[in-house]
Amino acid sequence: MGSMRLWFGPVRKTLLLLVSTLCIWGVSSVFAQSRIPAEVTNYIQTTGSPANGDQDPYMVVFYEVPDTITSTLYFAINHPGCTGTDPDQNTGGTWTYYLIGGNGTLSSPISRQLTFANLAEATTGTILDTRSFTNETGWYYFAGVLPSQGEKIGNKYYFKVVAVAPNGNKNGYQLDVSFSNSGSPTGSTEIRAFAYCWTLALLNNVGTTWNLYPFVPDNATGNIDYRNWDMDNDESLAAWNKSGNPLTAPTVSGNGTTWPTDIATTSYPIGSETNGTWRLQITEGNLVAFPNTSMFWFENGGTILRTYAAPYTLSLIHI
Repeated sequence: MGSMRLWFGPVRKTLLLLVSTLCIWGVSSVFAQSRIPAEVTNYIQTTGSPANGDQDPYMVVFYEVPDTITSTLYFAINHPGCTGTDPDQNTGGTWTYYLIGGNGTLSSPISRQLTFANLAEATTGTILDTRSFTNETGWYYFAGVLPSQGEKIGNKYYFKVVAVAPNGNKNGYQLDVSFSNSGSPTGSTEIRAFAYCWTLALLNNVGTTWNLYPFVPDNATGNIDYRNWDMDNDESLAAWNKSGNPLTAPTVSGNGTTWPTDIATTSYPIGSETNGTWRLQITEGNLVAFPNTSMFWFENGGTILRTYAAPYTLSLIHI
């Protein structure tokens, strides 16, 4: 019995640490794996004018669904119309959202571009459903789809939602997935949302934070480049590597008047910090009248990285 206690002690410590780690991360990640942005008061944005903080009128969000899920999926949009108050600016126009699945959804290299020249580039794959709005708020649902209607890659199915802005106005919205098509979405701890370029509706609420999680694959070498554009010098940034070690603060971009020369880039050596998500935190810090639309993305050797809405790799540390 004594030897059993000696064996069990270290294992118990390890398990307790894992549970503790899961609890610490779980507060932000359990509800947020499928919600984008993860923070309930934050919104991603589309705008039809490059002068407003985005280089195209499209925002493309991908969904990664394990093939063990067989239930009907209902992808949802919150605040899909343009109301003229936060998180929007001005009113008018028809705001359109496409649900995409099938071959080419993710595997087409065109689908992983930083910006898109036209709607055909943004909607590679098969359009499964389309929804259009003017000034609506609340949660709205696409028609239900089976996971098998996504693009099968490995043991995952992939879908994407493409949001399109009609003009120079700004429209903020949120996305999630549900197993029903009414009320607020159920969300999922297994289905993960990511994008290659995030266009944020920074609402200038002093102290409000965002967290973006770029995924660094196991074959990555060299540097990870943290990039942003058109932040107007109004926010502050902080960064961490996969292990959670803090990095020097990334550079904040200016007013974004000349693309791409106004892109702010800060590079960090990757080393062994691979096969997991790093982190960027954005803290809003200026009270101005309108949403500050800004672009954020991450690169490795010229390849744009997936950026998830929540972390999903944990390290088991033996003590």
